[in-house]
Amino acid sequence: MQASQGQPINSEAPLQLLLFVDERPKSRLQIQQIRSYLKQLQLEYDFELQVIDVGKQPHLAEHFKLVATPALIKIHPEPRQVLAGSNIVSQLKTWWSRWHASVQSHLRLQEELKKAAEYDLGAEFFKQSHLPNNSLATSSEIIQLTDEVFRLKQEKQQLQEQLLFKERVIGMLVHDLRNPQIFYSWN
Repeated sequence: MQASQGQPINSEAPLQLLLFVDERPKSRLQIQQIRSYLKQLQLEYDFELQVIDVGKQPHLAEHFKLVATPALIKIHPEPRQVLAGSNIVSQLKTWWSRWHASVQSHLRLQEELKKAAEYDLGAEFFKQSHLPNNSLATSSEIIQLTDEVFRLKQEKQQLQEQLLFKERVIGMLVHDLRNPQIFYSWN
């Protein structure tokens, strides 16, 4: 198990977990219990754990649609699963064997793909298009790109509104220059 703070998971660990935390004193005890339990589980097989402070990276909490901390998310292998609340350790005890089975299944699939690649059965395309690669890093990049696209769309809309306003003003000026109206006063 490797725990990192704020750095995206870049390994090929078969099991990748995210632990979302906050700065509340009550949460600290729960976080220590979760980390302690995960260290015990490290004896079974290797996994990667990333600790994310929601105060410093709120966009990730929003991306994963979290409403409570602490929260533990299994991001790889798919499907993604969220454990949240004050009883994460007991939830882990329930789900760990299932997660272990999904990791074993994922590893078998990878092994079959390697064998298929040896026989040149076109497995490389399948591997690239069907297996998740750096799930958190990819998700984080997608979030940033989505935010940038949203910002650019807003900027485009503002520029279009400004352009439309300027076109209207210029249209009125051109109309007034072509058709001057003479106002006569009758005194």
